[in-house]
Amino acid sequence: MRDYLVRAQPTTTALTATQLVGLRESGKSWERRMGQLLLGARREGRAKQPRNPDLGKAVLGGEIYLSFPGLGDRLAARIADKIGDYIGQFDTPNALQCYAGTAPVTRISGRSELVIARRLAHNRYLGVAVH
Repeated sequence: MRDYLVRAQPTTTALTATQLVGLRESGKSWERRMGQLLLGARREGRAKQPRNPDLGKAVLGGEIYLSFPGLGDRLAARIADKIGDYIGQFDTPNALQCYAGTAPVTRISGRSELVIARRLAHNRYLGVAVH
């Protein structure tokens, strides 16, 4: 191995790690801010409930994202990021589930029947957010 490659490796690794930590923190702050936009206000008080009764009005489709069962504001913000502004592209909940790769797929051949719970071809970032 060349001498300059051996010397460059530790600094390159440190720089890459620093950049990855920065990206992670940036993503967390974006999720926090998007969650505030979905809720219409910051969470306040002991119960951490927003004081705005018009939830989801600041973001296009915000009411839909907040109505998903089991989603809080931060996870709804992540899913809103992965789906985009136009949630109407999914005609049915099953279409969204297929896009995320979480819809069960049944493969039948002769006497055998195989149900695959998670597809390989899907939006991986959305699949991680909903799984």
